[in-house]
Formats: sequence, C-alpha cells, structure tokens
Amino acid sequence: EWEPERSVTFELDRMHEAMRALLVSFKNETHLFRFVSIAHAPQHSHRPQTIAKGSPEHLVFLFLTTLIIYRSVSDEGFKQAVVLYDRFRWLFTKEILSKTLDEVTEAMRAVGFIHPWEAARSWYGSARTLFSEYEGAPLRLLREIKSVDDFLALKKKGGNCFPGYGPKLFSLLILFYQELEIPEAFSVKGAFPVDLHVQRIFLSLGLADFNTRWIDAVTLAERVRKEISFFCEREKIYVVELSHALWFL
Repeated sequence: EWEPERSVTFELDRMHEAMRALLVSFKNETHLFRFVSIAHAPQHSHRPQTIAKGSPEHLVFLFLTTLIIYRSVSDEGFKQAVVLYDRFRWLFTKEILSKTLDEVTEAMRAVGFIHPWEAARSWYGSARTLFSEYEGAPLRLLREIKSVDDFLALKKKGGNCFPGYGPKLFSLLILFYQELEIPEAFSVKGAFPVDLHVQRIFLSLGLADFNTRWIDAVTLAERVRKEISFFCEREKIYVVELSHALWFL
C-alpha cells in the first residue's frame, strides 16, 4: 500500500522564539530554573572518588556510562556505574578484552540492573571497540569524525562496532565532554540529544508537524536534532545550556 512521504515541517519562527525564551529563563535563573541548574545533573553528582574530573579515566567512565542510562532514570544509571567502577574495575579497562559477554552480564546483574543482558551487550561491544581500535581513548575516536552523522556512518561501516550508541546517546556524550571543555568535543557538529520529552515539547507547542497520521520517533528525533543543531550553530548558542534547559523542563 502506498504511503506519502513522512516529511516533518517546523514553525521556525515560533521554534526560535520558544528556544530563546527558554534560554533567557535558564541563564537568568527564573521560573523553573530558580530551583534546578546544571549542577543538579547526574553526570556532575556521581563520579568515582578516585577519578579526577576531566581525566582520561573520566572520559572512559562517561563513554561507557552513557550507554546504560538509556530507558532509565539517569541519576540511577550514574549511581550504578559508580558501583560498577568500585566493584568491577576491569569493566573500564582493556582487561575487558579478555572477558566474555556472560561475565559482563553477571557484573551488571550483581549491581541490580533490571535488564542486565541488554546493558551488557552494549557495554561489551562498545568497550571492546574502544580498547581494541582506539587504545581506550575516546578522543582518538572524536579526532576521526567531524559530526554525529560521521559517527553514525562509521558505526554502520564497522558493522555496529559501537552497539547501544545512536544519535541521541552519542550527542549526549559529546555534551558531557563539552561540559568538561574538551576541545575535540566542540569540533563534533550536530550534537543535540533529542529524547521523547523533547519531541513531546515540540509537538505539544506546535513547533513541529508532519503530513501523515503517524511518524516514528526515530525519524522525528533526527529531524528535530538537525534543526536545533543548525539553530544553535547559527545563533552561536552553547548547546549544553539549551539541552539542559529542555531536559529540566
């Protein structure tokens, strides 16, 4: 059965107005932002005590932890990652190359993951690629790419060499690194994590629409990501601030 193209359209003037208004409130700490700020974000609240902020170990910790906050409360995901680091340090080192998927699954189960195999599959595959192809240094990966789209093409070419990572989570990782003022992170274009909450905001405010009865979330998320990224780049907006503002909202 023929279906029309599921094209997404944006009310750009209203979108830009809404994003600017949100940023003003965020920067001036008014409305909701009297009560929450970037300091309340889980990546700042939960870090192993032995890891220095911005260190190579911290970058690896964030690279792997980002994989396990998918479909979960981010705060809990980071808490569990700290426990993993304290109890199973090998998960975060090249020692994982000598381990099996079952061993990673058991470690996930031991710290209370509800779906340990799903978390382990993403962790195991992406960690093995990181340590075997990039010497355990996420910055080596970032130096090879110029955008989120480049990363997705690299992942596809490598036969899903970074399982668990898609445009949303990889964008989130880039923002974590930008917060740490990692130069390589600012060179990656198109990074903006668009989850279901951001999509809901765009739809409920009438900032985005589509010409069919339904559209899949992945397609909508990608169109929103690219539109917001282009807006931020053109307006010289620090994407971390806008992303946090939308997330807290």
